[in-house]
Amino acid sequence: MRIKAFLTATIIFVVLDVFSQELVLFSKADKGGTYMTFIHNVDSTLTLKSAYVQPTDSIDKWLTEAAGIIITGGRDIHPSIYGKSNEVEKCGEFDRYRDSLELKMVAFAKNNQTPLLGICRGHQMLNVALGGSLYTDIPTDIKKNVSHRNADNPPMHKIFIKKKSLLAKIIGAKKCTVNSYHHQSADKLGENLSVIARTRDGVVESIVYTKPNWIALGVQFHPEKMDFNQQCAGSIGKWFISQIK
Repeated sequence: MRIKAFLTATIIFVVLDVFSQELVLFSKADKGGTYMTFIHNVDSTLTLKSAYVQPTDSIDKWLTEAAGIIITGGRDIHPSIYGKSNEVEKCGEFDRYRDSLELKMVAFAKNNQTPLLGICRGHQMLNVALGGSLYTDIPTDIKKNVSHRNADNPPMHKIFIKKKSLLAKIIGAKKCTVNSYHHQSADKLGENLSVIARTRDGVVESIVYTKPNWIALGVQFHPEKMDFNQQCAGSIGKWFISQIK
């Protein structure tokens, strides 16, 4: 009887532990549900929540329960956060609540070793939250020869990936073609971050946290808006879920 009771308790514990690890917390989901669909294409059993729509007094609870965190795309990060308050006029619209929310989410993920994926603005927020800065407007700050944003028809361009880097391992290649929706990009790198992909004009397209105690990857492009089977799309979602599992 003791053995049977022990086995039953063990099974219950394992089942509860599995379920406690299946929440993916997004900083803010888009209206069309593109981010959530992207992750559910990898694993439809995962529980997905948007932190932005949760009551502020429940954010700590969801952060604690999250097995993985995704910081999503959106408006510009206010430049006062990274020491460029004098360049506000070069930016677009802001959401100061979202800025504070995502800074908290990145800090929590780092302190608790929760796997994190940053997409577009989320890639930039990963850099800013760790003490880095941004170019507030690529067309005026960088001599570009690559189109990075077009409101009517988002451009596609190649990115060149550092050999043997995390992104190269994820997609199995040293270059791929991605979409582009941004007018800002990483400037000074945050603490313990490394650039692992750029466009041919030098704009940073992917960063990774370099210390072994935390998994954090940022990509400037939007894999969730690409065909899931494209080289730089579904493979990133699959990798992220593998870190949770």
